[in-house]
Amino acid sequence: QSQKAIEVLNQALKINPHFEKAYTNMGVVYERIGQLGKAAEMHKRAITERPDYAQGHYNLGNTLYKSGRKKEAMSAYALANQLDPKHVDALYNYAVVADELGKKRVTEIAINKLRGIDPKLANQLQQELY
Repeated sequence: QSQKAIEVLNQALKINPHFEKAYTNMGVVYERIGQLGKAAEMHKRAITERPDYAQGHYNLGNTLYKSGRKKEAMSAYALANQLDPKHVDALYNYAVVADELGKKRVTEIAINKLRGIDPKLANQLQQELY
């Protein structure tokens, strides 16, 4: 299935080589099959095509996190949230990574920001972390 998805996405890119969502989706497929370097490359390409694409930055953050590059992941999540302040997944992951990096104050600020968007999710996160 993954190979078929990659083939279909490559066909879409032949039609429109600037289609950022195709690169993002390809990155997600590569991530799922464990090819994190290729996944990051695809997410970066999506961002190159559309620098204001919050979902692209978020997906790059996920790939970087899975690659053990937490500081870079945190930066990608921060940028995704800057581009889309209501991107709860980016904000949630930002808070989790900040906590893992020992940045307690940053984590608290992120949870409080999340509380303004999704109080239930913020409370759930706070319970998980503390």
